This record gives sequence, C-alpha cells and structure tokens, in this order.
Amino acid sequence: RLPVPEAVIRLGEGQFLSELTLFDEGAMDNNKLLLVFEKTVKDINREVINTQFEQLTIESITPAINLVARARADYLKELFDVANEFPDTLPPAERVGKLKDHRVRYEELIAASQALEIAIQRNYLDVLL
Repeated sequence: RLPVPEAVIRLGEGQFLSELTLFDEGAMDNNKLLLVFEKTVKDINREVINTQFEQLTIESITPAINLVARARADYLKELFDVANEFPDTLPPAERVGKLKDHRVRYEELIAASQALEIAIQRNYLDVLL
C-alpha cells in the first residue's frame, strides 16, 4: 500500500479528502477566473498577432534571426575594437558612447527576437517547417 500524503485526509476505507477541497469557494472561483483570463489572453494574442502574417516559415523568419546574430557580432566586435584601441587606458566617453550605441541596437533586436520566440512558444504564431 502506498503512503497517504500529508495533504490528504483519510475519511474511511478507500476514501480521501484532498486538502485542495478544503479551500473556500472564493479561492476556487478565483482559480477559475485566472484560467479564463489566461485563455482569453492567449486567444486574443493569437488572433491579433497571427493575423498580421500570411504564412510564416522557418525560412521566412531566418532573416530576423540573422539580423540579431549580426547585431550581436557587431556589438562584440566593437568591444574588441575598443579594447585593442585602448589596451592600457580607459577609452574616452565618446568612444564608450559608440559602444553603447551598438549595445542599444543589439538589446533592442534581442528583445524583438525574444518576443518572437515567446509568441511561437505560446502558440500565438503559426510557423511552418
């Protein structure tokens, strides 16, 4: 025989009352509300986002992925350029500002790429193989 978890109350032979059923009705109503809310958010996001694109494929999203990779490479290259240009001193503020411009561009593209990934994970977008 398996042990009875602490969160379960034995009522009689073969009968158990889960701790979950002991919550008040308000908590159950709140859980139902949250489930309905989550489904509504998902449905609305899918409807709004998916209708913006005719038919996405891995091939059609590859340029966006490539763009992020190029921005990452550009940002890292700029870092190494600065490091090589100023091997023994800190770079001046103007030079750091240029590096910051690369970072801002990179971070914005990363955020967009993550939004795409989340949209795919949450089934807001159809992407064909």
